[in-house]
Amino acid sequence: MIKTDSKGDSLWTWEYTGPENDEVEGVVETSDGHYVLSTFIQSDGAIGYDLQLVKLSPNGNTVWKKMYPMEGDQRCRSVIQMPDGGFVIAAKSKSNCLIIRTDAEGTQTWYRTMSGDAFRDVIATADGGFALIGVQESHFLMAKYKGDNSLEWVKKLGERICLGSSIIQLDDGGYILVGFTGGWFSALSDALVIRTDSQGNQLWEIPYGGDKKDATFLAERTPDGNIAMVGWTKSFSANGLYDIYLLKIDLEGNLLWERTFDGGFRDEAWGLDVTDDGGLIIAGNKIPGDTYHNGKIWLIRTNGSGQTTTGITREMTNTLVTPRLFQNFPNPFNPATTIEFFCDTKSHIKLEIYDLLGRKITTLLNEVRSPGQHSVVWDATNENEQKLSSGIYIARLTADGYQQNIKLMLVN
Repeated sequence: MIKTDSKGDSLWTWEYTGPENDEVEGVVETSDGHYVLSTFIQSDGAIGYDLQLVKLSPNGNTVWKKMYPMEGDQRCRSVIQMPDGGFVIAAKSKSNCLIIRTDAEGTQTWYRTMSGDAFRDVIATADGGFALIGVQESHFLMAKYKGDNSLEWVKKLGERICLGSSIIQLDDGGYILVGFTGGWFSALSDALVIRTDSQGNQLWEIPYGGDKKDATFLAERTPDGNIAMVGWTKSFSANGLYDIYLLKIDLEGNLLWERTFDGGFRDEAWGLDVTDDGGLIIAGNKIPGDTYHNGKIWLIRTNGSGQTTTGITREMTNTLVTPRLFQNFPNPFNPATTIEFFCDTKSHIKLEIYDLLGRKITTLLNEVRSPGQHSVVWDATNENEQKLSSGIYIARLTADGYQQNIKLMLVN
């Protein structure tokens, strides 16, 4: 986490230096002026990926850390603070949507799972409850909970294949839902907005973008009552890769304006906020290649019209420890899954599969690989080419004294 002043210059940096993959997905400024981060980590004794909340002081010092271990991998997406001082985490666990509620000290008080891929955003609602958006069977999934944690209603929305990622409540009690059509690996997609009434009934859905791959990931209400959204676009890219995509619509879905930001590389935006003067802050990446290696964190400040003529941009170095093993896809899987890894120098790579008892199942790779990103397909067989039963398996990458594990879930 990096904190900056109003001009984008860094004040301090907090870094979690565990030996495994550890990632931050959400941050909230708390009522006492501190910060709480929602993370998913492989360090600190985690089995696979476990969820963790971290509270930081205003100066970036760690106040407390709380983990929420469960069976299978968990990944957090968003965290909010509720009026009672506690927190709600939107997440996923194995192949389900996951909600965790805690007290003000991060101690878990309640959790629920729901069929679906993941909850990706959560907001506190005007009635003291909370609402979430996620993905279920390739559609927007929306769930509304009361303040006592009881489920009020749940809706699956979208007239086409789509993934939901951000939610806003409107003054009339209805909602704006933001995401994109298609899927992560689709060749074509559009940014997508759905508006609902206060009970989650769909009123309209409108796609935005061009004839290639476009997506939006986060939305904010602007001081004039409209909606700003940010993501990335290939349709309007100046260099044929991705540019940051910023657009603004009114509450009827009419496009007011759209902007792109080209950093000369593959550019992505994952964060958006509104400044006190009605401008916008965008947080994203400049990525020089096909992986995040040697990328830059990109912070952009615009005026209320999405222009940077009166604003600032800043870059910060984003280093990636290599070699690196990425999460397999699909996961859960049947009958096969793809495992990807990256190395920045010529390295001897050993990629092995183990069961949960530490017994080696098979060796997928044991050879020297050139710099770059590589992939291996595992067909869920052992060294004797026998099919394995359902369960959790461990993929272990060993290279140049570095070792990393990920969990794979086979479902027959």
